[in-house]
Amino acid sequence: MDDEAFVALAEELQPRLSRTAWGLSGEVELARDLVQETLVRAYQHRSRVGRARSPEAYVRTILLNLWRSQLRGRRELLTSQVHDAPHRDDLHLERAALLEALAGLSNQQRMIVVLRHIDDLPVKQVADLVGCSEQTVTTQDARALARLRLRTDLADLLEE
Repeated sequence: MDDEAFVALAEELQPRLSRTAWGLSGEVELARDLVQETLVRAYQHRSRVGRARSPEAYVRTILLNLWRSQLRGRRELLTSQVHDAPHRDDLHLERAALLEALAGLSNQQRMIVVLRHIDDLPVKQVADLVGCSEQTVTTQDARALARLRLRTDLADLLEE
């Protein structure tokens, strides 16, 4: 993959990667750092990215692996600092509640919920990215959503 093709791919993927990173980390700055490091590593291996069956899945895997690596070095959950900022409207409150709820899930459940419901990926693709079976994705997704539904402050977001 040449530089021009990589830049086009990076520009196309950046919004989706940012959304994924934000959902996983719960922090805007950390999400930006994750996306930036993901794109740096993808650029370093752009020939592999270009040969991949799905360049987007390859780059997204880099992002997930970086996030997992960050978690290994930290015991505490990554939680949002949104609560420290002044809330101006209901959207900020909903985002804060969602980030707090996601932080309360296991790392695997958080990945699955973010990939399935924020990124709207199919079960098979989530299973491939997370490295588990499709059945595990469906089971963990159902359990995570059940936990999230217990939160009354997320009722509007979780309507079926």
